[in-house]
Amino acid sequence: MPRSSAANNLIALPSAAPSQLMSDFQWFADTLRARNSSPSTVESYRLTLATLDRFLGDRGYPRSTPEITRAMLQAFMTDQLGKHSAGTANTRYAGLRAFFNFAVNEEIVEKTPMRGMSAPTKPTEPVPVLSIEELRALLDACSGKTFADRRDTAILRLLLDTGMRRAELMGLHMDDLLLHQHLVQVRHENAKGKKARVVPFGAKTAQALQRYLRLRRTHKYAASRFLWVSQMGAQMEPPALNNLLVERTRAAGLGHVHPHQFRHTAAHLNLKGGMQENALMRLMGWSSPEMLQRYGASAADERARAAYFAQGAPGDLV
Repeated sequence: MPRSSAANNLIALPSAAPSQLMSDFQWFADTLRARNSSPSTVESYRLTLATLDRFLGDRGYPRSTPEITRAMLQAFMTDQLGKHSAGTANTRYAGLRAFFNFAVNEEIVEKTPMRGMSAPTKPTEPVPVLSIEELRALLDACSGKTFADRRDTAILRLLLDTGMRRAELMGLHMDDLLLHQHLVQVRHENAKGKKARVVPFGAKTAQALQRYLRLRRTHKYAASRFLWVSQMGAQMEPPALNNLLVERTRAAGLGHVHPHQFRHTAAHLNLKGGMQENALMRLMGWSSPEMLQRYGASAADERARAAYFAQGAPGDLV
């Protein structure tokens, strides 16, 4: 009688049951989705709770929500500060605070163990804005007439004119573009708060879009509902923007440039040009004026000096 293989004799074991903490997170996640929170917000909270769950398990601490103490959370935050930036640790703190507030509201715990805890101090690290020379070098690097050149020029110009977030830009649909009005509707599902807004762009961006769309009509993925298409697929996912910048900055002889620098640069140039702060908030999709302090902060001194000379020195009035 032939021997049965070891594979045939294996018994499928059930996967390990999730801890109570992670089971409670699923409840929390459903609550977030019911509030229309963005998928990126839910994922950020999931990562925080999963990291805490692993930390507790590795140290033999209970992984039951009601048994988690302030001392355990403080140890966790100390661990995160030792491994990551203050910004990442701050994100972890915010996620824990939101989860335990939920746990109190749903009577999973009587009191939040975060009472008395303070958020990690997040040092101010202004993001450098791109200079006009750097922007011109980037655009020169894709000034050819190939499909990729036309597409990348349109992407970079639209990114600069609108200051859109990466996910917003790469998630645009064809019918979001109101080309002749020089407007684009931002309604990507990952936009914070899912708030749709309509933002303008300039004449050079309109020209770049026209040139791109003319070639797009003969592309094999011309029927795609997405505005940006690649040779490999009918949609360019958000990470493709990072890859595009790596390629174009290398060709331009520049250092590392990340997509969010365009958002900071757009904010800086608009403020420098005299745009009112409330108008910029609406165009950028900000709900808090605190964001004005963060975006373009690295060039705030330049704007202050320009404003000074524009209005005239106080001593010149005497």
